[in-house]
Amino acid sequence: MGSDDGTVCGVTGRPLYYEHQPDWSWPGTDKMPSKYAEVITFNVRQGKMEGFVADVKKINAAITKAKYGSHYNFYTLSFGGKGGTVVLVVDHPNYADFAEPDKPFGKMLEESLGTKAAATALMARLDAELDSTEAQIVKFRPDLSYIPDGMK
Repeated sequence: MGSDDGTVCGVTGRPLYYEHQPDWSWPGTDKMPSKYAEVITFNVRQGKMEGFVADVKKINAAITKAKYGSHYNFYTLSFGGKGGTVVLVVDHPNYADFAEPDKPFGKMLEESLGTKAAATALMARLDAELDSTEAQIVKFRPDLSYIPDGMK
């Protein structure tokens, strides 16, 4: 879905330029894209991006510490669409990987932050920072993709 320079082309066919956010991400080590990707688009309310980023970084720290769930990457739209657009791409090697982990997300966040109240407050703040979300599943098609030498 992306390239080394952080750009991603949107499904619409029009050019959309995204910047990879490594400080918010927990990337995998595979060179090839995963078989499936869960793509979640967040539309952040105007004036709330700074708070959204701070909250996502807290959640990212909790996830990486717990090694929770699948690897993922965050991207911010830098040109070609609605302002305040953030995309989360979660890697899934197969359909079984879409299943909820044994420990629910809320419980993992609660353990990481120390209290249920802190986890609940963080998620409430994040919800207030968002205007809307949209989710889709994308299947990587190597037969329809250009794969540079050294990536196979």
